[in-house]
Amino acid sequence: MDAAGLLAFARGGPGRRPLTFAVERAGGAILTVFAQELPDGGFAMSFTDVAAERAALAALHRANETLEARVTERTLELEDALSNAERANASRSRFVAAASHDLLQPLSAAKLFISSAAAGDGGGALEKAQNALQSVEGILGALLDISRLESGRLAVQVGPVALASMLARLAEEFAPMAAAKGLRLRLRLRAHDDVVQSDAGYLRRILQNLIANAIRYTDRGGVLVAVRRRGRTLRLEVWDSGPGIPEEAQGLIFREFQRLNAKASASEGMGLGLAIVERACGLLGHPLDLASRVGQGSVFRVTVPLVQAPRDRGTTTKGA
Repeated sequence: MDAAGLLAFARGGPGRRPLTFAVERAGGAILTVFAQELPDGGFAMSFTDVAAERAALAALHRANETLEARVTERTLELEDALSNAERANASRSRFVAAASHDLLQPLSAAKLFISSAAAGDGGGALEKAQNALQSVEGILGALLDISRLESGRLAVQVGPVALASMLARLAEEFAPMAAAKGLRLRLRLRAHDDVVQSDAGYLRRILQNLIANAIRYTDRGGVLVAVRRRGRTLRLEVWDSGPGIPEEAQGLIFREFQRLNAKASASEGMGLGLAIVERACGLLGHPLDLASRVGQGSVFRVTVPLVQAPRDRGTTTKGA
């Protein structure tokens, strides 16, 4: 209502219709004005401050909007949780079925070898039975690792870890495996005093699985384990000159019992190594990424935080 409208009401003759409007004043006051004609031809006006009521209504409206937003958010969270649970159940069923199948194979073989030994076949059968049972032990150990990592119940012991000695031992351990395939295994350290913050046991397991995987899938050329600094972190890289991983398959290789172009087996690898790597990196908060080109090879990178700023030193390379 503007001033002209109010003036027209005041000057109007008998038969004026009631008038109502609101006026906002400085300081937050909101007045509701009601004007009505009197029997003698005059009129009366009433003023009511409704600022508190308006504020309460606005607060109620905001509360309703917030509640609706929270209900929507919670509904989406529950839908995601249900979807994740369904995927987890399906994955667990697939996992248990595959694990059972792959455990039964070496166990059946061990039973046959032991029966052969009992029949007088000699030490050769016993040795084969022992190898089969070692395969079972390895599978059970990997399955236990995955179970603990997936459930989050694994107690990690994070502390300073010296990289040079760990990587040197790994290079020595894998040298025979690489040499047996005619591959060159190289270790390239940035410095000898690099110290990172991690769990020593699981960082070693991560690197062990990455190196073993690189050697297993590489038929010619070599494998390089390199350490590069990125700000206050170190990036641990495992390069190979293998066949490479197609982009559409790069997300699949971290699943249990997945081996590209090959069937999981106790002798050739169960396809559990990268599943353990991904879960351990997630638990430790170490970013993991993969880059690969078909026909040229792959590189897996694990980023770990530095404990101290290492002194700049020359790069050293160790061949194994």
